[in-house]
Amino acid sequence: MNIPKISVVMPVYNAEKYLDQSIQSILNQTYKNFEFIIINDGSTDDSIDIIKKYQKIDKRIFLINKKNAGISEALNAGIKISKGSFIARMDADDISLPKRFETQIKYIIKNNLDLCGSWIQLFQKSKLLNISKYPKNHEDIFFRLFFMTSFAHPTVIFRKKIFEKINYKNHLAEDYKLFCDISANNFKLGNVQKILLNYRVHFDQNSKKQYYDLWNNRKLHHQISLNYAKTVDKDIYKVTNQIFMKKIYNQKELNTLLNNLIKLSFKYNINKKNRYEIIQHAYSNLLYRNLAFYKIYLKCTKGFDRNLKNEIKMFIKSTPFFKLFKDLRGY
Repeated sequence: MNIPKISVVMPVYNAEKYLDQSIQSILNQTYKNFEFIIINDGSTDDSIDIIKKYQKIDKRIFLINKKNAGISEALNAGIKISKGSFIARMDADDISLPKRFETQIKYIIKNNLDLCGSWIQLFQKSKLLNISKYPKNHEDIFFRLFFMTSFAHPTVIFRKKIFEKINYKNHLAEDYKLFCDISANNFKLGNVQKILLNYRVHFDQNSKKQYYDLWNNRKLHHQISLNYAKTVDKDIYKVTNQIFMKKIYNQKELNTLLNNLIKLSFKYNINKKNRYEIIQHAYSNLLYRNLAFYKIYLKCTKGFDRNLKNEIKMFIKSTPFFKLFKDLRGY
């Protein structure tokens, strides 16, 4: 009996509009040694019929049909029955490029990784949007996770041994929580520096809803970050706590915060581009900003290659007019 090397795990909930393309993108992979576990999470549309159609065509497809319980339980159910030594994530509305598995498996083995993602191309209908790029090296990913995600969830491939210690929690930010838990347990992380998945942007997608829910409850995201920092480095915990709890009230405090952040980035050997993005993220998270604060931010990021579009946004958010606009909007 041929044991699959990769177990592809894809939860499905009311995805009939896009499911054909997503399934076909997996079946058309150049790397063929995989099983395809599709978890129908209580869909009320025609998703189940589409899955069964492909199941008749390709014996690698295994269907789990269950009551709706959310993405975390669906993923855990699929991983539990998986046979492969690698677990590949896929979403029911995205499109994996043909060489995705081939490229990632080679990269994982070459670099002895436990978790590997890639860049993604965002698109909406037939229109290409921006490319989301994620850091390459373990050190940059490890450090960036203290502040923001370092992976595109639908692109990741895990070694199955990870799930002997960790699983998905029934959590609004289940992917970010999982990545922080994996990193805290000293697994080796990486990202292929290529686009291996086209990520569909649409307003009826579940992940889109979760994105807005998450930003309506930022404390949850911050708490995951703080718990991660607390288990790893008390100095990073102090910095992240200061950023997320909005405890910056004057120029001296901001200068100290950003310089401590820079020192920690050198301690963990973070590359220049990633250091710039993290400093920018820290500044943009401040509850209070003004032009004097912006000057300190500019000084601390001197010599970096700047993203002009983002810098204009940062400047505008530091002006009195933006604060007035926020006050008028009531947030």
